[in-house]
Amino acid sequence: MENVAAILRGASIVTATVAIMWCGYKILFTEWDIREIGRILMGALLIGGAAELSRYFIL
Repeated sequence: MENVAAILRGASIVTATVAIMWCGYKILFTEWDIREIGRILMGALLIGGAAELSRYFIL
């Protein structure tokens, strides 16, 4: 079960990192507003939170 928890934690970190990088790119090179950025960051938080919550239940 610890292997599954490690995979979930790694996936959540990668997802949040990619989402933040994507938002940074969009802010620098396009004219996105905060609503569009917020959707991406909210999705990253939900994915990261789900992975950590399932890790809590597994362990």
